[in-house]
Formats: sequence, C-alpha cells, structure tokens
Amino acid sequence: MVIIMGDFNAKLGNKEYLQPVAGPYTICDSSNENGNMLIQSAIRNRLIVKSTMIPHNHIHLGTWRIPGSNEVNQIDHVLATSHHSSSFIDVRSCRGPNCDSDHYLVKIKMRERIAKVQKTSRRKTRIWDVEKLQKDIAQTDKYQKAKDLKLKQKMEGEKETDSAQKRWEHLEQAIKAGAEEIIWESKYKRTKNGSMKSVQHILERRINLDRRFYKRRQDLIIRSIKKGEGRLAENVKERRERI
Repeated sequence: MVIIMGDFNAKLGNKEYLQPVAGPYTICDSSNENGNMLIQSAIRNRLIVKSTMIPHNHIHLGTWRIPGSNEVNQIDHVLATSHHSSSFIDVRSCRGPNCDSDHYLVKIKMRERIAKVQKTSRRKTRIWDVEKLQKDIAQTDKYQKAKDLKLKQKMEGEKETDSAQKRWEHLEQAIKAGAEEIIWESKYKRTKNGSMKSVQHILERRINLDRRFYKRRQDLIIRSIKKGEGRLAENVKERRERI
C-alpha cells in the first residue's frame, strides 16, 4: 500500500470528469494549476484522492485557514493506491488540536483487510525402493515381465488411432502397477532429529580440523624456538672461544 499525504497547495473542483480520481466532496468550485497537476500525477500512478471521497460537513473539509480571516480552503490531501481504496474508513480535518500552524490536523482512519490464504493439499510423492532392482537381477527381470504384462493388458482393445497422450497414460499406469507388485515403496523414514545430528556431526568435524591445524602450528613454533635456542648457544660458544 502506498499513502501520500501533505500540503500540495492544490484546489480540486467538483467536476464530474474528476470524480473517478477525486470525489465530489470538496469545498472548491474549480481546480487551480497545482490541482490539475495533482490529478494528472494520480492518474499516471494509479492513485486516488481519498480526502475528497468521504462525505463530511463543511467545517471538517477545510484544511487551511486563510490568515486574517475565517475562510478555509481544502489544499491538504491524502492519496492512496486504488487497489487499497476500500481500506480507508474516514479522512477529515480536526480543528481542536493546537498544531502551531495555520493548517488543521488531518486525521485518517483505516482498516487493512488481510486475505485468508487457503491451504491446498499437497500430493504425496511415492518413493519406490529402486535399490532392489540395482542389487538383484532376478527382481529386475520380474519387474520387467510384470510391467510388460500390465502394459499388454492396457493396450488390448485399443485402436492404433489413439492419441499419444492416451498411450502415455497406459504406459504410466503399467509402470506404477508393476512397481506396486514387485518393488514396493521405500521404507525410509526421516527421523525428527536427523537434521540436528547432521549439524552436530559437521560441527564436531570442524572442531577436530581446527584442533589439528592449531596443533601443527604449535609444533612449528616449538621447532623454530628450539632452532633459535641452538643457534644462540652456538653464537655464545664462538664468542667465548674468541675471547
């Protein structure tokens, strides 16, 4: 939803051709230049002027009091997307609050409607135990024979002029019937905490790798220190011999 509101200094007239975008409830007889620009912008961006579409008394339509007089003008407006036009319940000016301005406070009352999403039942995907066909050649032969027999029974009495879609349906039914008879569905069931176990296994593996890495670094540091100590001792020994 897009809501644009503010002081546009725009007067909107109560002409009939403006009513699809700006309603008839305005205190101005004709539109000024800013009003025409506001209407054009609303049409271009698919907006509706809601401040002139809700009926109110004249006292609640004016938004700006002319300084030095009691006359008011309706130059502050509220625009909203046409798709959410029904969400606005009321738009009016309030003269009671002291805003320290010559403009009156414009109040909006709206109610957003939340669409109910209907849950669609998902089609259950059948998982066949194809490992039986990969491991046992005898099971493969049985499945092939069962499929051919089912397909032959489906194709009996059919004409050669049948469409390719109908032939494909017969083949699909034969494949499923042979699978139900020979290989059945897979009995694999995902455990509730299976994902947590896999995450824990990955974390433990990462920790072990980090330990090995830091251990190797530590060994390299110790070796370098020992080499440095050995070189230092040799330098000290050479200096003593010179002395």
